[in-house]
Formats: sequence, structure tokens, C-alpha cells
Amino acid sequence: MGTDKKPWAITQLFLLAAILILIIWSYWAVLVNLVSFILSSEDYSYGLLIPFVVAYIIYLKWPEIQKQYWRPSWVGLLIMILGYFLYISGELLSSLYIPSVSLIVILAGLVTLLGGIKLLRFLSFPLLLLILMVPNNTWFIKDLSLHLQLISSKIASVILSGLGVPVFRQGNVLDLGVRKLEVVSACSGLRYILSLITLGIIFCYFYQRRFWKAIILVASLVPAAIIANALRVAVMGLFPALQQVGFWHSFTGLMIFIGCFGLLMIINWALDHFWPRRKLPDKNQAVPIPDLPRNVSPKTKLPYLLAALALVVIFIPVSTKLYHTQPMALLKNLDQFPQELGSWKGKRNFIDAHTLKVLGTNDYLDINYHNHENESISLWIAYYGNLDRSGYMHSPFLCLTGGGWTVLESRKINMLPGKPVNFLLMEQGNQRIVVYYWYIHEGRWVTSEYLGKVLLGYDRLFRRRADGAIIRLSTTVNDSVDSAIKRLNSYAKILIPKIQEFIPN
Repeated sequence: MGTDKKPWAITQLFLLAAILILIIWSYWAVLVNLVSFILSSEDYSYGLLIPFVVAYIIYLKWPEIQKQYWRPSWVGLLIMILGYFLYISGELLSSLYIPSVSLIVILAGLVTLLGGIKLLRFLSFPLLLLILMVPNNTWFIKDLSLHLQLISSKIASVILSGLGVPVFRQGNVLDLGVRKLEVVSACSGLRYILSLITLGIIFCYFYQRRFWKAIILVASLVPAAIIANALRVAVMGLFPALQQVGFWHSFTGLMIFIGCFGLLMIINWALDHFWPRRKLPDKNQAVPIPDLPRNVSPKTKLPYLLAALALVVIFIPVSTKLYHTQPMALLKNLDQFPQELGSWKGKRNFIDAHTLKVLGTNDYLDINYHNHENESISLWIAYYGNLDRSGYMHSPFLCLTGGGWTVLESRKINMLPGKPVNFLLMEQGNQRIVVYYWYIHEGRWVTSEYLGKVLLGYDRLFRRRADGAIIRLSTTVNDSVDSAIKRLNSYAKILIPKIQEFIPN
């Protein structure tokens, strides 16, 4: 009987190994981009440690996994299909986050396929923990980072003023008179919040299983990280040497992490002191089923493994063809864009290499136009020939508010008949400006970032292209807002036909 079982067991292991290898192969590009992003982003650098934590948790659970009875379930195949649907959706939308999460969903499906819902529940925490290592580089996170920059700037300016240091704040820039301190996205505090929340969740898994206490512990880390980061910014204002990247700059960041972790332990001790723990059953323990056999015959798992293998084999050529699109070139290089439009004469500006790399644009145009009445209009065009996984168009709303501009009014208006734009009335100090911006996705005029993403997916699937552009116009409010709007509308009548000569339809 033992000799009968061994060949089936070897076949089962061979199929499982083949499935895992094929999954890794089909996700290789996603994994490379994921690791590259984590290595290049200090906000998500903690993600490299999570697989080791997950491996350690599974190691602790392994004796129970071997001992318990796990019943295979076809529900796992449905979960794997859902994972592949997420992958396809993410690739169409040029997202890194969705395909990375889809890999975890597929692994969850494979676990369910081999051990049923019971095994999935048993391994739910390490699987969910893997999601925390995936960088969420969406528009929402960028907006959150900007708001954290502004909050840190406000708190730091209050601290400095309280210490008698004269400071004037414009957005995320602190003017200290002799120098300016800019609270950039790297100093927003987001990296501390993300890493500390992850640490807090892991801490609660091992040391605090009461749900309401765990919520308090994790939630307390958010304001603690924000205040600690603002203190760090204020200290940088007092000691300019700390602004320079080096040992002391990194040391102050490490002290925030250590301080917040110490606060976590103090709060945990206080919660357990005033509300003592009750004896709870170990959630790692799976409940044995005495009336069922301990082991499942390898023969019973073969149909599930063969179905999973077939699904992966079918998926590979589909995903390979789906993503690859050829870059769409401009009709004419933006260097040829006229610097005279009607009565407007312009002068082109150039950005530095670092900013250009951050923007990720294939070509750009930055021109300041003036007319004989000494009125000015700024034109910005950024073109992306192929919006891949790491490509996205930077919203002017985020860029301008991050640069210290305050939004007084935001709405959509018709710049010209059938040409809606995002309208912003912004203020910085004594200066006010009116801003128009819109997107062109594969030749379509779009004002919504979300609709742009949907169109990007549609065109990648059916038109085999993924190009886009962003156009921004701005002018100073000299007399009234209405006169500034008329100025932009009049200029746009000349501009739009010219843009159509450059950006492909």
C-alpha cells in the first residue's frame, strides 16, 4: 500500500512545483518592477522584510499544517480565476499595485484549492500581511502624502514660532528669513506611518490578540508618527546641518521610529494593566476533526492540481500578448512648437534632469507667453508615449498645492464649446492665478483622472496603444478673475489647433 502511495505523492509534488514555477515565470516582470520600486523607494523599503516575517509565521504553523486534515476545494480555482482577472485589469490600467495584489490572491486560491477554506483561514494572516509590502503608488496615496506634507509644515511652523523663531509658511515651504526649508514628499511622514502600521500589526499578532486593543494600538501610531515627523522638521529648521543627507539626517529618522515603537509598547502595557488579558484560545491552532482521516490520498488532489496547471498554462500567452503595446510617437517634436502665437510671444523654460526623471515624461514643453499689454500665460505640456506600470501623469492640482499654492476655488468649466477643463483659482501670498488643465488620452479630451484610467485600459485592450498628455494653462489675476478667464479662453482658441498638430489623435 505504501508503494502505491509514493508515486502519486511524487506526481503531486511535481505538479505543484510546476504550477509555482509557471506562476513565478508569468509574474516575473511584475516581481522585478515590484522589487525595483521597493529598493528605490524609502517609503516602502520595509517591504523587503515582510516575506521573512511571513516565512517565520508559516514555520511556526507548519507542525499544525502537517497534522491537520485539509479537504481540497474547487472554490480555490474560482479564487485563482479572480486573481488572474485582477492581473489583467491591472495590466490594462498600467498599475503596479493591482497585479502585485493579484499574485497574493492567486496564492490564496492555490492554498484553498489544496486545503479548502479551513486552510485559507489558518493562513489568512500571513497572506494578508503580504499585501502590506505592495507599494500603493496611486493618486490617492500621492494626495495623502501631499496633505501630510502640509500638516507637518503647519505643526513645524507652530513649534518654531513657539520657540521664538520667525517663520513664514507657504504651503510646504517654511521661510526662516535667512533660508527656506521645503518639506518634500520624502519628509511627509508617510514612510513612518506605513512602516509603523505594518510593525504595529505584526506586534499585535504576536503580543496583543484582543481586537479592540489592537485597533487602539495601530491607530495611535498615525498621530504619533505625524507629530514626531513635524518635530523632526522643526529641529531641521533649528539646525540646518540636519537637512543634508547623511548620518544625522538618517539618525533623526531612526529616532522617530524607535520613539513611536516605544510608545506602542507603553500603550500596550497600559491596556493590559488596566484591562488584563483573559485566557484566550490560541488562534494558531486549527481544530482537529476526529471522525475524519488525518491524511488525504494524493489521488484526490490530482484533479485539483491538473485544473490549476491548465489555468496557469492558458493564462500565460493571454497575459503576454495583453500588456505589450508600442510607444506612440508625437506627430512633431515639441521642440518645434511655435514660440509666437498670435499676439503672444514666448520664452521656453527647461527643467533639470532629476525632475524630468521623476515626471517620467517622454517629451515636455514649458513656455511663458507675454503680449503687448504685459499680460502673461504659462503653458505646460507633458507627453507620455506609453504609460506602462510605472508611468502616470502628475496632477497639476497636487504639484501646485505642493508648491505652496492654496486652492480658493475648484470646478469644471467650458473653456471653449465642447472643451471642458478643470478650473482652479489659487493663491500664494498676495498673488492669485487661474489655472486650466485637462488630459488627452489616446486622442480623447478628458478632465477626470479616473475616466482617463478607464480609457487607458480600453485602448490598451482594443487599440493597442497607451499614450497620453497633460496640458496646463495658467495666468495671473491682475484685475479680476473674469478677465483672467477671458484671457485664457482667447489664448486657447489659438492654442488648440496648434496642439492638434503635435499630439496624435
